Amino acid sequence: MIMETEKFIYEKSMPTDRGLAKYIEMFDLDIEDCKDKLVLDIGAGTARFQEEAKEEGIRVISLDPVYKFDFSQEQVRKDFYTRAKKLGFGDFIDEDVLKEKVGDVVARLDIGQNPDKQRDKVAGINEALPFKNETFDFVLNAYSSFLYLEKNYSDPSEAVSRGVLMLEQIHNVLKPDGEARISIPDLPIPSNLIRRVSDAYIDKYPDARIRVLFGKKYNYLRLKK
Repeated sequence: MIMETEKFIYEKSMPTDRGLAKYIEMFDLDIEDCKDKLVLDIGAGTARFQEEAKEEGIRVISLDPVYKFDFSQEQVRKDFYTRAKKLGFGDFIDEDVLKEKVGDVVARLDIGQNPDKQRDKVAGINEALPFKNETFDFVLNAYSSFLYLEKNYSDPSEAVSRGVLMLEQIHNVLKPDGEARISIPDLPIPSNLIRRVSDAYIDKYPDARIRVLFGKKYNYLRLKK
């Protein structure tokens, strides 16, 4: 049974399926800089990035709240499939047959039935990262953080305080000289929220190394330790 505190995650989360090429484009990643490094992917979805990065000598830990749910249960699969169909799965799906692709997503997320796939996949959210301090060289997050804050907290001040907590958590798990990149949605409300969160973080930590960077196609918030 899904607890009340997990209701929002269950009803609003949608596993994404972005791979290495998409991450390189979104975060201006240099593969050579990432090799032999430990990377945390927040909101990792199907962990496709993890799988493809491994081929390049990059170790990725995938974090996503959807890993908490048992995809071996028919109703869970149905709920996520129905949502995927309703949303059209956006740019996360590049195949014509949605059913087949979502079936593949479900199979790859079915870590409960595939113990080998549990390695390097962790259920959790970025407001309470379940890792020791100074663990990761890089932290990446594609969109979900600020969209989650904007949708889940109707009180703007609460959304900002939660956003600061999110950045604190990310900063804590970064190794010295580590770096986090959080992609910025091209939407006015979340963009305003991002500005307020980053300003509040700087007010609290005047020496914070945080700034918005404009990439070739995507923009992101960079936090350096």
